[in-house]
Amino acid sequence: VAYGPIESLDPAKNLVVVLGQTFRFGGTADQMKLLRDRIAVGDTIIAAVTGAVDGKGALRVKAMSLSDRQYVPGSTNVMVVGKVRTVDAGLGTITVGSLQIDYSAALAAGDMQFVQGQVVAIIGVQSMQGMQLTATSIKAL
Repeated sequence: VAYGPIESLDPAKNLVVVLGQTFRFGGTADQMKLLRDRIAVGDTIIAAVTGAVDGKGALRVKAMSLSDRQYVPGSTNVMVVGKVRTVDAGLGTITVGSLQIDYSAALAAGDMQFVQGQVVAIIGVQSMQGMQLTATSIKAL
């Protein structure tokens, strides 16, 4: 359901934010501390969150793993699945969680119509953590 850099952590609640989506971290307190320390010194850590979308469109996370792959902003492909929160067809943007996605480049593949509450899968790049994601591929689920 997500593959990208960890943006922030909430050790008290055992939560991790990846591409504007909040997930529960299944590791130990020591693992969370190690993760927090690595992020504090500037390490970019990629998380792969696996799961599925249930019949009601809710994401059900099964597992989270950390990748040793290097993350290059603006070059490394990231992926996220989630519900559309806002749509601005005039600008070619949608918001999923707290992540804004520019899908205008993906319009070359054909016309796209999105509605609030729709579940979408997006692949793209982000020029910098916390910035807008530029979608290279987007699909309604």
